[in-house]
Amino acid sequence: MPFSVEHNVRDLASSSTSQCLKSGANEDIINKPWRPLPSGRITPAKARVLRWNLTVLCLLFSIYAGPLVLLSSLSLTLVEFVHDDIGLRLSAVLENVCNVGGYITFELGAYGWMNSRENLNRTTILVIICSGSLILTTISAQDFADVEGDALSGRRILPIVAPVGLHYYILMALSAWSVILAFFWRLGSISGSVFIARGSFIGTQFFQFRDVQSDQHRYMLYNVWLVIAHILPFNLRTRALQW
Repeated sequence: MPFSVEHNVRDLASSSTSQCLKSGANEDIINKPWRPLPSGRITPAKARVLRWNLTVLCLLFSIYAGPLVLLSSLSLTLVEFVHDDIGLRLSAVLENVCNVGGYITFELGAYGWMNSRENLNRTTILVIICSGSLILTTISAQDFADVEGDALSGRRILPIVAPVGLHYYILMALSAWSVILAFFWRLGSISGSVFIARGSFIGTQFFQFRDVQSDQHRYMLYNVWLVIAHILPFNLRTRALQW
């Protein structure tokens, strides 16, 4: 229960962080007009107050959870600050590095909540390294759906600076990662083939279809694939995917 509360507080704080910025609000007018700021349900000043209050609340929860969670929460707060306030979000490469930092710190915090009396074991470290590498090399797939708004805010994300090349790259990256993960986490022949086929199919979708509507659809497909990729390590413990 405490982790669920802290997770929701942190998620809300993270969402508030980017929306407090003028550039973030501008891009959301195009990309996500239903959000509170572009839809006029909250003012920028109130959003900033909400952001920092939620950040402090999250840090207080983290103190209760222990040193690892507190360190993770402080690190995630720093990542959000340099990403949004310092402006690393405007750079294609640095934004991806910040995304890695965000995922890794969040995962470490989740581990700390659920295993407060245990140190990081070898499998957990491998999972976190694998997750960070996966995010660094594929997370740009999410940006295709937001190109119009991101361009308006001056961001230089990969779908803007190298749209054609990125389509080829995502095709190869998703296919390659699907094969690597299937073998690395010891999936069975059938389950591994299904996962590889799905990753290759999604990569093909990125390569073949390049209109706005398809971008939205591929955004969902990629996120489903990413969630499944993060579930695969459980196979080492449960052997549930060795079919």
